[in-house]
Amino acid sequence: MSSAREIAADVLPHFSTAVLARKQHTYAHYTRLIGRNPAKESMIVGPAMHLIGALCIISQVPVAPLYWVKRSDGEEQEVFASDAIEAEHVLPYRNMMYVVSREYSYSQSDFDAISQRLQKIIRDKWAPDWTPHHMWHELVSRCQKGSAVTYFERARRGYEVRFDELRSRR
Repeated sequence: MSSAREIAADVLPHFSTAVLARKQHTYAHYTRLIGRNPAKESMIVGPAMHLIGALCIISQVPVAPLYWVKRSDGEEQEVFASDAIEAEHVLPYRNMMYVVSREYSYSQSDFDAISQRLQKIIRDKWAPDWTPHHMWHELVSRCQKGSAVTYFERARRGYEVRFDELRSRR
């Protein structure tokens, strides 16, 4: 079975094309695009998108999968709710991050940065037992070198500035 990082590498080019075209798609759509059976394997795309979201945090761009990927049944994604650490540190900001993701104008350079970070994870042989949840745990607990602010906090502050700008325009 493919890992989340391998599936993310397969999905990312398709995802970036869709986001740049401002088209929202389902997990099944991406499953089909990478040559998998959507009826049986759509669940494999979720962890890959969770990893892509973590890479968005590191790249300090809005978490694109929050808005640009949807469930086929129309229900809200339960991302961050199933993990205690993510539920505590990230879930309270989910709605704000969703709005910023929806309104942000992504660029190819945003996705190039995400892709470079994904390739680094693959190249550096990220621990095989690490899931995207491990990456999110690191983001909410670790600080970048020379900073007293966690990776998530740094990105969140940028999202809050964008969110406040959006609210002030309304």
